[in-house]
Amino acid sequence: MSCPVGTTSPASPVLQVPFDNGVGTLNGVAQALVSDFVSKRPPLSFLAPVRVDGYASEPGTQEFNWSLSCERATNTVAELTRPGGFMPGIPKTQLSLFAHGETSEFGGDPARNRVAVISTPKLPAPAPPRRLLISTETGPTPQDCGGYSWSTSFLLSKDSDVGGHIVQHIVVDYDIKNMFGIDITSTIVKPHWDFWEAWDVQAGEGTARMVPPTPAPAPTPAPATPTPVPTKGGNRAPGFAVPYSAGRDNFADPDHGTGTKGSIKVTGDAQFYEGLTTLPAHFIHSNPATTAGAAPSTTTDPKLTGGTPNVDHDLLVEWDCRFAKSKTTIVSHTP
Repeated sequence: MSCPVGTTSPASPVLQVPFDNGVGTLNGVAQALVSDFVSKRPPLSFLAPVRVDGYASEPGTQEFNWSLSCERATNTVAELTRPGGFMPGIPKTQLSLFAHGETSEFGGDPARNRVAVISTPKLPAPAPPRRLLISTETGPTPQDCGGYSWSTSFLLSKDSDVGGHIVQHIVVDYDIKNMFGIDITSTIVKPHWDFWEAWDVQAGEGTARMVPPTPAPAPTPAPATPTPVPTKGGNRAPGFAVPYSAGRDNFADPDHGTGTKGSIKVTGDAQFYEGLTTLPAHFIHSNPATTAGAAPSTTTDPKLTGGTPNVDHDLLVEWDCRFAKSKTTIVSHTP
């Protein structure tokens, strides 16, 4: 006999394939059952082995029944690899078969014992994907002539077992004109910013720790202070040895003055990279080439892979103060 002898019963039976009396080939009903089993297997089932156990009823000689049970197991395996003779099926490397000879374990009716039993262990349910979330703390609040403030915070849907980094790609575009329609953007701000900023998430953290940090006291402005540089970045969080923004992100711009008209477009795409415990070396704390503040940032694309789905963090504002002060219009924002 070409089949191994089954010394144990299948632990997780899924389907009984019936056979006609004295026959080892599958009839139309049996073929349909096997095709249905293959087509309805869950997406991750390619990881699970499939076992086929062949049986025969008690009438007939033991020698014949051993051979018949092996034939039923063998033909069922062949049908699983190519259901209906043409459909892609289960790879042979996942399949094993055993012959049990004659039996009555499926009931007193001999017909109930003329079967091949297909079994496969149940796979554990896949863990829910970790998600990055964003929450508005304050704003966006319009101020005069292109000024605004907007404070948000990032967190994870569940704490990370190993830690990692939240990394956000930021692109900012300014368009500022004077009352005659002449572009004066570069005389006030850098017209275009494109950089990546990051927040550290330590092992066991991600949800409970992502809280607004204690803000630093505002410095007393010196006389004749020039127009402040636009700021966008996190405040340092207390209790951490390195500059750290605790998932807090601020978008802000100052009043650009009477006689101006313009728009500011900020696009942010944030992802969490679990296991990325060390950032590439070109991420720098308090990087002067970005507006990320104390958070480590870079103008070099880190080309990271394996992050959570993007979280949009976008803002568009417009203003028209050519003839008088007026509040900035928050055109759109996400969230």
